[in-house]
Amino acid sequence: MRVITKILAALKENIENKDSMYFTMMHSKAIGYSQFCTDYRSKGDER
Repeated sequence: MRVITKILAALKENIENKDSMYFTMMHSKAIGYSQFCTDYRSKGDER
């Protein structure tokens, strides 16, 4: 949970700074991370 909070804080900062390249990078990382969690959870349910 702490990782997500850190990512959201970084996203918020970068929206304010309008540093779009870094924002895009962090955003794709956040999406990838949540996708990984979803995949991991669904694999766990199948077992």
